[in-house]
Amino acid sequence: VCDDIGLSNPSVPCPKGHFCSPGTKTILISSFTGARDWVKENETGIVITNSSIRTWDIIQRVAPATGLTRIDHPPLTTILAEQPFPCPIGFYCREGVATKESQSG
Repeated sequence: VCDDIGLSNPSVPCPKGHFCSPGTKTILISSFTGARDWVKENETGIVITNSSIRTWDIIQRVAPATGLTRIDHPPLTTILAEQPFPCPIGFYCREGVATKESQSG
């Protein structure tokens, strides 16, 4: 987990019972939970963007520009929170795990 500014390599291992994808920025498993822009999937425990809370308004451009624009654009795909994710149901992840794929050995 790269939880300090300026790190080029992870400095803290992912917590037990979770896996940390590349780009994980915190070891806190609930840092995005409860924020209005994020929603937790009950079945998997994974936190994803909640793009339905915004209207993504299209507005008139300011003169001399013409036409319409959008200040913010909705994501094209689901965005995952940059936090540790729970291991898949039926599996256990040791400290420092970086993938949800099972490993032999």
